[in-house]
Amino acid sequence: MHHTARGEPLNPTKPWVDIGVMSLHPQLRARRSFVLLATIVALIIGAQPALAAGDDTVEFDGAGWGHGVGMSQWGAYAQAQQGWTYDATIAHYYTGTSLAAYDAINPSRNNLWVNLETDRTDLTLRARDTSTQLPGGGHAPATVTRGAETQDLTHRQTVRLLWINENTCTAEFSEADGSPGSIATWPEGSCDFDVTWDGTAETPSTAIQIEGCFLVEFDTGIKRNCRYGRGAAIRTIDNESPLRTASGLDPNFDGFDLILDIDVDAYTRGISEVSYSWPTEALKAQAVAARSYAAEAGDRINPSAQKCACDLKDTSASQRYVGWGHTSNQNRWIAAVEATDNLIVTSPAGKIVSTVYSSSNGGKSEAFHERWGGAPRSYLASVDDPWSLKAPNPRRSWKFSLSAATLAAKVWGTNPPTLTSVKVIARNTSGSAKTVEFRSADGDVTTKSAAWMTSAAGLYSWYFDVDFGDDGGVDPPPPDPDPTLSDQVALQDPRTGIWQIRRGDGSVDSYYFGNPNDTPYAGDWDGDGVDTMGLYRESTGFLFLRNSNDQGVADIDIYYGNPGDRPISGDWNGDGIDTVGIFRPSQGKFYLRNSNTQGVADIDFAFGQPGDVPIAGDWDGDGVDTVGVYRPSTKMVYLINEFSNSQPDVTFDYAGTAAGDRIVAGDWDGDGDDTVGVFRPSTKTWYLRDTFTQASANIVFVFGESHMNPTAGDWGG
Repeated sequence: MHHTARGEPLNPTKPWVDIGVMSLHPQLRARRSFVLLATIVALIIGAQPALAAGDDTVEFDGAGWGHGVGMSQWGAYAQAQQGWTYDATIAHYYTGTSLAAYDAINPSRNNLWVNLETDRTDLTLRARDTSTQLPGGGHAPATVTRGAETQDLTHRQTVRLLWINENTCTAEFSEADGSPGSIATWPEGSCDFDVTWDGTAETPSTAIQIEGCFLVEFDTGIKRNCRYGRGAAIRTIDNESPLRTASGLDPNFDGFDLILDIDVDAYTRGISEVSYSWPTEALKAQAVAARSYAAEAGDRINPSAQKCACDLKDTSASQRYVGWGHTSNQNRWIAAVEATDNLIVTSPAGKIVSTVYSSSNGGKSEAFHERWGGAPRSYLASVDDPWSLKAPNPRRSWKFSLSAATLAAKVWGTNPPTLTSVKVIARNTSGSAKTVEFRSADGDVTTKSAAWMTSAAGLYSWYFDVDFGDDGGVDPPPPDPDPTLSDQVALQDPRTGIWQIRRGDGSVDSYYFGNPNDTPYAGDWDGDGVDTMGLYRESTGFLFLRNSNDQGVADIDIYYGNPGDRPISGDWNGDGIDTVGIFRPSQGKFYLRNSNTQGVADIDFAFGQPGDVPIAGDWDGDGVDTVGVYRPSTKMVYLINEFSNSQPDVTFDYAGTAAGDRIVAGDWDGDGDDTVGVFRPSTKTWYLRDTFTQASANIVFVFGESHMNPTAGDWGG
C-alpha cells in the first residue's frame, strides 16, 4: 500500500504494504517482450524524465507497483468489474484460505494499538463535535487523565502536551482559540496521558483532532485535519508500557508517542487504501484484507515488528489509517466494512494470516519467500493475476531510462568503468526480476539483486526487464495468447437444461437443449469445423447430438453405453469428424466409436482406474484425438498419444487443483495441441493452461455459476 507522510499529497495507486521490518520499497517488472507488455498499450508514468534512447541509455520496461505479494488492489478492481465477489477475490489471492469470524478465532478481541505520532515534544489535541449528538442531546466531553488528575474538554477546547524529558511533562488546557493555559495548567509530572471520549459508540459524538496534522484524501485532493472519532482512548506511552518494553528497543523516548487504542472493526472503518468510489466488491475485498492484516498484527506475541510501541502504524509500514470523516465517499467504504463485519482470513489450520497486499503486479503475484526470504507461506504463493494489468491501472506498464554512466557509478562507485551490458539473469516464480548482471568494457562482471536495482533506478517494482548492450539475459515469460482463443468454454445448467456458450470476445450465447440432469459434452459431429452440443442421458444410456448451437431437437440420437458411463468425444481416426465414446468407471475402460451411429465399439481398451475422470484431446497435435484421465485423489493427469499405449505419454501433476474442481480439455491458444484446464465451482473461476510444463494457469477468468457443468469446444467465433 502506498501511505504518505501526513501533510504530503497522496498518490492514489498505493505501491506497497510492508509486514514487520521488511523493506518498504516498491517492486517492478517487464521488458520489451515481457508478460503482457508486448500486447498492451505502453502507458509511461515515470518519476524522472526519460532520456533519449541510444547507446548511452539503459532502458527499463516494467509493470506493477509495490511488492506484489498477496492481493493486488487493481487486480481486485478488475475482478469486481468482471463480476467477481469479494470472497472469490480473497480465495484467489490467498491460496487455500477461508473466511472466518474474528470473534470465533479470538474471543477476547483485544484492541489494537495504532501509532499516530512519534517523538513529538509539543503536541496539541483538540476536541471536536461530530454531526451526531448524544441521545439526550449535546456531545460527550474528551476527558484527559494523568494518574489522579483529570480535565474535560468540550468542542474546540485543546490540551497542549509539552515534553521536558522522558519523565517530566506538562499539560496546558485552553479555551477554543484562547491563550495557553486559559482553562488549567498541570504541573510537571508523568508523561503518561490518556484521552477518552465516546469513541466506542456506534457513531461517536466527539472526535479528537491533532493540530498541525493533515491528510489529503483520494477522491477530491482536499487536505483535511487528522481527526479520530472511533477508539477507546488516545494514549501517550511511558517507558513502562508493555508494548514498549516488549519491543526490545531503547526504552528512552525523544518525545511523545501517540497511540490510538481501538477495536479491529472500528479501525477498519478508518482505513484509506483505495478510492472509496471503487466497485463495491473490490471495497469489500479490501476491507477483509485490511481487517485480517490488522488482526494478525494484533495477535503477534511480540509486537516489535513495526519498530514502535504499537501493533500497527498509520503509514505505509502497516496500512494507511485516516480515521474520521476523511472523504465525502466514506459511506461507501463504511458499508463495505459493515457488509464484511468481523470476517478475517484464516489458514487451513485456523490461524489468522497476514493478508499483505500491494497496488499491482506484473501479471502474477510474488511468492512470499522469494520477496522477503524465510520459509514459503502457502497462502502467499505466486498466483496468476492478469487483472492486475488491466486499465485503468495507471501502473499496468511503465518505462524508465537512466544514463549508462549514472548506472555505472551506482554499480562501481567513483571512477567506474564503461558499462557495456545490463541484463536480468534470474527471475522469480512470478516472472519478476531476481538478479541483474552488469558487465564493463574492462571485463568486470557484477551482479545485483532486483531490490538493489529498483532502489538504484527508482523503479516501481521488481517486475521489469532491461535493454542495454548484450541481449542474452533470461527470457521473460511469453506474452499471453490472443484473447480470441481457438477453443472456448461453455456451461450447462443441470437444473434447467440451459446452455451458456462463451465466445472469444467474451460474449455469451444462451439457449435450451436437453433435459435437466443430462450430462453435457461437445464435438464437431458433421465435420464443418464448428463444435456443437451433445448430451448423455444417464438414466437411459442415450446420446443426443445437435449440429448447431441453438435451441432445437437433436439431429442425432443413439443408444450407446450403459447407465452410469461417462461420455467423451473426439476424432479417433483423423477424418475431421468427432464421434462418441464412453468411459466405464467401474472397469477403468474406454469404449470409442468411429461413427455417430448405434453399434459396438471400434476401439476398446483399459486405461485408468475406478474413480478417474475421463478427458479427450489431441495432446501431440497430430490431428488424431486420444484420451486420458484425471485422478482427483492424487491430482495427477495421465494422457496417451497412441491407443496402443498402455503407459501414459504425458504425466502431469495438477497440483493447483482443489477439491470439487471440474477438468476440461481444449486448444486454448490455437497451436493445434489440446491442453487441460479446470472450472472451480467454489469461485466460479476457470484456470486454463497452454502447456503441460508451466507452473500455473495463464488464462484465468470468472464465468458461470457454481452448480453448472463445464465443457469446451470451438464454437466458430
